[in-house]
Amino acid sequence: MNRGALRKILKISIGIFVILLSFTSSFMKINQGSYSPIEYSPNNTIQSTVQEYSFNDLGITINQFIWSEKGTFQLFVNKTFDINNNGPIVLLLEFSTQGDKPDSPGYKILGEFNQHSFETSIPRWMIGSSDNHGVIKQLAIPLEGEGRLYSNYFELTIEVKNEFDAFAEGSLQILGSSKLLIGDDLLVDTFGHFSAKMYTEFLFGTTTLGGIRAKSYIQMTINNETLLSYGNYQLQFSLEIHGEVAVSLFLFDTNMQSFSMEKNQTDDYTSEITSDISPVLGVNLYTLEIAVYSENIWSSTFNISILNVYLNVEYTEKSGFGFDDLEIPFFQWPSYPVVGVIILAIWILPFSVLKYRAWKKLPGEVEINFLEDDDAINIMDPEGLSVDDQDDDIDETFEFDEDE
Repeated sequence: MNRGALRKILKISIGIFVILLSFTSSFMKINQGSYSPIEYSPNNTIQSTVQEYSFNDLGITINQFIWSEKGTFQLFVNKTFDINNNGPIVLLLEFSTQGDKPDSPGYKILGEFNQHSFETSIPRWMIGSSDNHGVIKQLAIPLEGEGRLYSNYFELTIEVKNEFDAFAEGSLQILGSSKLLIGDDLLVDTFGHFSAKMYTEFLFGTTTLGGIRAKSYIQMTINNETLLSYGNYQLQFSLEIHGEVAVSLFLFDTNMQSFSMEKNQTDDYTSEITSDISPVLGVNLYTLEIAVYSENIWSSTFNISILNVYLNVEYTEKSGFGFDDLEIPFFQWPSYPVVGVIILAIWILPFSVLKYRAWKKLPGEVEINFLEDDDAINIMDPEGLSVDDQDDDIDETFEFDEDE
């Protein structure tokens, strides 16, 4: 290929590139003028389909679980019932304890809901001590299975072990106010500032050597792909701590992706926490894990409250090219996408030419010649200059004289 043909190819390529940029710019102006994002409301009411079904309403009766002496003790309950709605589900157990604490891990809970098994425990640090017998506490258990309109199957098994004290005895009472929360707890369908709720909101207990860990959950549902693509999501809540303890927080989703949190201490007991989260389409469940430590050798009583939970969904401008999620090392897309395309093209072009020339494996070709009849830069023919080509003007190059 001679250099004349190469010049024509370069001119045609540049022309096509300019036309594409002009078309892209016009297309973006049309899109920006016609696109109307979901309306932003600063204080939205929670869109929720969740309904509460207490054990009393469902006819689930659990007698007081009493254990004594050494051994392993077990209580089994199952129930089939109908409800009026379906959707994701959270089991919220309310309970009280009396007597001695069982051995670690405490009261072990095994269950099944609509053929989905779950396993958790009421840990020893949560079980009431001698000074707070009968205090009602809550334990939240998110379930994988969804509620159905008819024939929901629920099974619950409680186990406890006592292997050391032959004279210890205690009891656990699962209250009839325990409930199943069925449906979308927070259905996000617009931009705005939403009031939300975590389960559980209040944590009472005593620390142990090495610290303890408690969990609280927040659930939200997003079915709008546009809202998901153009939304910036931030979770905000207040943490009130009483007791001589230190607290560490961890926030993660069902895929164990963790999210960093910013803490702002407002007074001796309260901190404001903010975290940017990345929800997915459908039901999202986030776990807030709270690690509590004490400097005392013996256990310390603590009381933690999670208050003023909000979800802030802000509209963010996107480029419209679909490149926003494209990660390029040492390159960040500017606010104006056309500028980004131009910069990226200029950035990639020299590399592409060099790779093409290396592919042709031409030895000794390092000069870039400037043509007399054109002001454009001409890259030498990667296939090599033919000696028999009478049109070659390799010797007709500009000579740059130094300024006098």
